[in-house]
Amino acid sequence: MIIPRAAPAFQQFRPQARRFYEKARQSGTTDALLQAIDFEQRIYFDLLAEHYDDCTLFFCRSDGSSAEKLLKEMMRRKTEQTVNFFCEVYGKKPNADAVRLLMGAQLWYFRQLLDEHPDEERMLACLRTVVDFTNAGWRQLCDTLS
Repeated sequence: MIIPRAAPAFQQFRPQARRFYEKARQSGTTDALLQAIDFEQRIYFDLLAEHYDDCTLFFCRSDGSSAEKLLKEMMRRKTEQTVNFFCEVYGKKPNADAVRLLMGAQLWYFRQLLDEHPDEERMLACLRTVVDFTNAGWRQLCDTLS
């Protein structure tokens, strides 16, 4: 299956990502949150670059399969974690449907890039621009909640 081949690469970064989010939770600053998001995005970038074929199958060719169900469950959990994080840090809950849609849009960027199959340098430059753009939205959400 697709995920088990890329899972070890993702799992090795999980403790570090947790530390970034814990630091953001404790500090309550938007900059700390954006640092955590950036770290997590770098994990995804590495996975896309190092496991391109597996990621293409998972993100782009899994419609109607058990992998699609896994992807939807992953997005559901990630949305729940994100909403809970914002609630803990800012004392207010963001709109869960909006958070799910925003995160789904970010996933759609990955899917489009994988379909286009650009070289790694071009893909990473594009993803960096997209992350900068979406980080502005996360910053705005933080500002709205604080």
